[in-house]
Amino acid sequence: MTALDPAATVDIEPQWDLDDDGLLNACEPALLRGTLPTALNPHLDNLDAGFVDDLPGTLSDGVNYYYLLAERGAPPQTITLDRQTVDDAVRIFFVP
Repeated sequence: MTALDPAATVDIEPQWDLDDDGLLNACEPALLRGTLPTALNPHLDNLDAGFVDDLPGTLSDGVNYYYLLAERGAPPQTITLDRQTVDDAVRIFFVP
């Protein structure tokens, strides 16, 4: 492999510190969640393709959540939320 920039590096680590808290997170797509759009934390990681269900109770707990799908080096992705009233949860659809 030859880089156009001789000072460039290649990161081949299997994990990375997504939220700068000193704990490594997996490199696969991770769903961030928080009650403020500026304070999102890793919530679910190693997501399979298609969708993931949030924790039961997320519809009835009275809290507004913000979600972001993060994958190192990937462009921003659109996610779609769907109410799962029977499970009292939110289903998050995404295309990795």
